Amino acid sequence: MLRLLVLDAAFHSKAIAPLVTANYHVVHVNVGDEDRNLDLADKYGVPLNKGIPGLAVLDSDGKLVYSQKQGEFENSLRIGPADVTAFLRKWAPSRQG
Repeated sequence: MLRLLVLDAAFHSKAIAPLVTANYHVVHVNVGDEDRNLDLADKYGVPLNKGIPGLAVLDSDGKLVYSQKQGEFENSLRIGPADVTAFLRKWAPSRQG
């Protein structure tokens, strides 16, 4: 649970929150002890056995853009703001116009 709180705190930090707000709608899905909402994790290809939190990025139509496959944020206690920012910038929707 602490890992999820660390990542959530990063998403709300002064440095990262504007990037999140401008590009994402964050939805928290409670998986309990990996025994709830397993259908959603399966649908979006988030392997909970690789660690929690698990992340999936969807486009505005709900189509899967990215799903972590290797538990990239499982060690969120060790992931720094630069890592979170890089992830968010990489998967942010492109701005065309």
